[in-house]
Amino acid sequence: RAVDVVRDLGPKSRIAVCGQSLGCAPALRLAEKHALPTVLISPFTSVPAMAKCLVPFVPRPILDLAVLDRLDNLGVSVDSPVVVVHGTEDEIVPFDQGREVAAEIGAKFVPLRGAGHNDVFVRHEDAIL
Repeated sequence: RAVDVVRDLGPKSRIAVCGQSLGCAPALRLAEKHALPTVLISPFTSVPAMAKCLVPFVPRPILDLAVLDRLDNLGVSVDSPVVVVHGTEDEIVPFDQGREVAAEIGAKFVPLRGAGHNDVFVRHEDAIL
């Protein structure tokens, strides 16, 4: 596994996990399993919640049946520091979902004023790095 390879580089090597949007779910699972510090950029609460935002005319029970892997970012227990950053003008993942993920997992929440979904590094590189 990649985590083991990086850890074998030596005691001075430091590992942190970063996930953006869809990548937040696997990043959180990795952080949960290995107690790694994590940065989540524009996380959503779950795939069904995102589907409801994108196709609000489809009834929730049908969405729940259609989505086999929920990629739920809620209810994860991480024993390491987590920071959630989210653009206030995110046009894909609602800003409130990022705030909800942060509150649910006990993460620090950093709103990125004026940033959308795909320009957080362009507008706020200093806040993320």
